[in-house]
Amino acid sequence: MRGKFTYKIMQNEETGYCVCRYHFDEIGQDITCIGFNLPMNKITYDFDYEEVQHPKYGRQFKIVGYAESIGKDKNELVEYMTLTYDGIGKKTAERIYAKFGDSCIDVIEQNPVKLLTVSRISNYMLDKILASVKKKNQYKDLYMLLLKHDFSNKLIERIIRVYHERAYELIKEDPYILCDIKGIDFRKADQLREECGIGLTDPQRLSAAVIQSLKDDTINGNSGTTKEILLETMSRYLFLPGSCQDTRKIMWNAVVKMIRNEQISYRKVFFQNDIVQYMYLKYMAEAEIQFASSVVSLMQKPCEPVADLERMIQTQEAALGIQLDESQREAIRSCFSNNFLLITGGPGMGKTTIVNMICAIYEQLYVYGKQAMNEPELLAPTGRAARRLSELSGREASTIHSRLHLGIQEQDSNAAEEEAEPIKNTLLIVDEFSMVDLLLGCKLLSHVENSKVVFVGDENQLPSVNAGQLLYDLISCGCVPVARLKTTHRQEKGSSICLNANGMQNGIYDLIEDQDFRISCADEPGLTDMERLQTIEDAMIKEYLSCRDSSELENVVCLCPYKKYPAGVYSVNRRIQDIVNPLEGRMEMKGMHETVFRVGDHVMHLKNEEDTMNGDLGIVKKIYKDSDNGIMMDVEYDTYIGPVNMSYTSANIEDVTLAYAMTVHKSQGSEYDAVITCITGFHKPMLYLNILYTAITRGKKRVYLHTDTKDTIKTVVLNKDMKRRNSLVAYNIRTLCEENYKQMRLAL
Repeated sequence: MRGKFTYKIMQNEETGYCVCRYHFDEIGQDITCIGFNLPMNKITYDFDYEEVQHPKYGRQFKIVGYAESIGKDKNELVEYMTLTYDGIGKKTAERIYAKFGDSCIDVIEQNPVKLLTVSRISNYMLDKILASVKKKNQYKDLYMLLLKHDFSNKLIERIIRVYHERAYELIKEDPYILCDIKGIDFRKADQLREECGIGLTDPQRLSAAVIQSLKDDTINGNSGTTKEILLETMSRYLFLPGSCQDTRKIMWNAVVKMIRNEQISYRKVFFQNDIVQYMYLKYMAEAEIQFASSVVSLMQKPCEPVADLERMIQTQEAALGIQLDESQREAIRSCFSNNFLLITGGPGMGKTTIVNMICAIYEQLYVYGKQAMNEPELLAPTGRAARRLSELSGREASTIHSRLHLGIQEQDSNAAEEEAEPIKNTLLIVDEFSMVDLLLGCKLLSHVENSKVVFVGDENQLPSVNAGQLLYDLISCGCVPVARLKTTHRQEKGSSICLNANGMQNGIYDLIEDQDFRISCADEPGLTDMERLQTIEDAMIKEYLSCRDSSELENVVCLCPYKKYPAGVYSVNRRIQDIVNPLEGRMEMKGMHETVFRVGDHVMHLKNEEDTMNGDLGIVKKIYKDSDNGIMMDVEYDTYIGPVNMSYTSANIEDVTLAYAMTVHKSQGSEYDAVITCITGFHKPMLYLNILYTAITRGKKRVYLHTDTKDTIKTVVLNKDMKRRNSLVAYNIRTLCEENYKQMRLAL
């Protein structure tokens, strides 16, 4: 049925889902239509539709396809030319129609040179029209293919930026190449399977399912994937008919073929008294080997002893007015007797003090002394961690991403990376190393030249969000020098936060309650899980408001195990926002997950940019309409390099979220005056010690812990060993060290 756009009711920029009104001449009515990427111009379209009855809004058309419908009417043709071709305005369109009549579109599409016979059309105007015709025809088939499978315009534009004019041709040959595009996974690409003539067991489809399954496991933190997990994930994507045994054979044969063709990597080793068999994405296997090789290479380099080191330590103690414990002294000695060192310790054990003393001694020896070396470089994985390191050390610190120019340009990140200067002839100290993932750690060490490297972190915190567990692997391999700080120096200041955090590591679950550490149990009988979580959420918000009004506490945060449900990030953020920053008739901007933003909101940036990093916190300063009547939002971020302003439109609003509450993972590398957190039996996947430990060690002055019962705290504290990730980094380091040792023995 032929219809014409009347007005838009709603449009989801992320998914492309639309609700619009169209006028249909055949029935003489305006009908509400629903669908994806519906046209919103005044061109007439032929719509394929299904009539549906909405329980609230009544009769609607669900649009399943549409195509341009160009009639012979002058007004329609003039309007079509004006809306479709660059360089043709209404008056020019009327002159073209006057010259060629109802064949005007054929002239433009098939013999556009004839347009030069129309008055006031110059060669310059013709070039604009030709470019517009080329673009329209070039991507017409692509849009027709993808729009009916619910691909948003944003996704289609992203595909065109990658594959250009060959996009349609390449996708028809192999729709699974789309899995390389951000925002498209196997299931999305698989919607095109039948239309592209791909069978259920086509090698292209099977290979794509293997790659997607391996990608999924890296999202779970694993570098490599076991056979069972790989086949289980593949089966969920492929839905192959036949017996389980037959389908497993088909899938495993596809995996073996990819291994033989070197499309994926495979390793089978004897490790930790067991035979370990992993399949890898090629770049993940290469990163494991490269990182291990870089570490072993650093350890092999000779390190000249420092003659007066003990005296220099004493001088620094006197200058700072402190007395080091023996584990701290040993950490400094290890630093100057090794070219690679790990320093690990819990809160209050003096990691920052050791970093400052190592830097001071290094500067005295190599920067201001006789040996000309560069000043120490201090790095951290996040902007907030870099800023805290800079403030505590009194030295400039930056993020790993900004130092290496990573993640700044989405389409050309490799070119950006090549611009980074090597980390050369210096002392490199990386704080919060538990947050560094495999790929980032590999890139970091690939830039190091002739430098001493010190990684600092807390081995009891959560591992990186992305794949890898580098700090754990480096410690567990048994070959790397590790300095463990053992004494809590904040005890004398009465810090129950530090006492509880360090006590939990020793299995103490009867936590100390004091002014700076409070525990609240929502143990009322008869409550459902949701009612209990709601009770906890109410208490968390009440405490947040109380802390916010305290003159002692500058920054307060709620840390939630989950994003959804009561006492989750989304719910807590919305409620706090409505209390501390109500709408009151002001303009809002819609974000993701039903989030709205208002001037004055606390927000977090979620993407690495040139000046703002994933995790940077800021304040919404302005919300306004641009020249095209679109909503824009300006945010000022407090970054490690100072205030930075960012603007958001509907195109990049997914890169920001509210930050009154956040997940425990997002809080890593930060400290807050007050932390309000919770853990209950409902949060089963989170009932691990390092999650609770990470949450409470974010608090400097106050921690408020909410739970259902104290038995839950006991369960968490005793559940110390979170499932380890699949990784062969420790094996690679140990193997390389053993090989080097054998070569040295043979040389002797």
